[in-house]
Amino acid sequence: MQLESDALDRIITGIPLFSGLQPHCLARLMETSRMLDFARGEVVFRKGDPPDGFFYVFDGKVKLFFVSERGTEKIVEILSKGMTFGEAVVFI
Repeated sequence: MQLESDALDRIITGIPLFSGLQPHCLARLMETSRMLDFARGEVVFRKGDPPDGFFYVFDGKVKLFFVSERGTEKIVEILSKGMTFGEAVVFI
């Protein structure tokens, strides 16, 4: 869908982490990018899952957390619009 492609272009070129990339590298990144929609409370990934993506929060909020050995939830960070997570996968 062209609208999705245009939105991805704007998002990716606006992320500071990618500001120094050569045009061919940006093009490759855009080719492998996609927009996903998650419902409230839906799990994006679990601790120990193999990394498979870099995420940009287009809208809403994302809670990064883990469950301690005692079974309590430990919040690492709350991410909101414009924030990113999973950056390490870009450098693998």
